[in-house]
Amino acid sequence: MKTINNTLKALIPALALSFLFVACSKDNSIDENEPGVHYATMGDASGAQMEPPVGTPGTASMVGTYNTGTNKWEYSVDWANMTSNVTAIEIHGPGTEGANSTRIFTDVVTNGGPNGARSSTVTLTEEQESLLTEDRYFFRVLTANYPDGEVRGMIVSITR
Repeated sequence: MKTINNTLKALIPALALSFLFVACSKDNSIDENEPGVHYATMGDASGAQMEPPVGTPGTASMVGTYNTGTNKWEYSVDWANMTSNVTAIEIHGPGTEGANSTRIFTDVVTNGGPNGARSSTVTLTEEQESLLTEDRYFFRVLTANYPDGEVRGMIVSITR
């Protein structure tokens, strides 16, 4: 538990910078004139956050946007230094740190190397929206060496 708390303390500055990047990005495709509440979503993943933990040099980051008016969640995941090729990205929930939960979405990655990126758009139900905006989702990056996930990170949502 102490490791998780130290990890969270280390991630707070990174999350703040990620939020600034998402909020200020010119590439952000959310139209602020669209009806609904707009959220920035983000998360950083490591093997230490897997349950059980995985000893890997791999890391991943997620950034995205969600609009309650359209129910569209657009996100991108970047990964680096995985021990083998990435095969999928999964979204799980409802989840908390240190506990596993149900897979909600799977994005199969073809030709995913140990370093790379993937962008996706999904439409959420009202229940899924609640879980996302209450920070109860996490993502996992699956690889050939770790088919149940090499890295994992909690997803944080911030109202824009």
